[in-house]
Amino acid sequence: MSRTRLRRYFRHGLLPQLMVFETVARLGSVTRAAEELHLAQPTVSTQLKKLSSTLGVVLLEHAVGSCISRRRDGRCATPAKS
Repeated sequence: MSRTRLRRYFRHGLLPQLMVFETVARLGSVTRAAEELHLAQPTVSTQLKKLSSTLGVVLLEHAVGSCISRRRDGRCATPAKS
């Protein structure tokens, strides 16, 4: 990959996805992260899926109606809040 393409990928691909992931992990909710980032909720979900696919790991444990918890090596790193 050329240097220009790599720089463009990090600026427009990976870094925004990492920012979305950090916000979701910090707030524990895709909806709240979308509100904070001024994005639509489906956009945040798509960015999380793309980052997970790019890295080849499961980043978050999703539970409908409850908070999202971060994952590490397939185990729940923080318990989901009820």
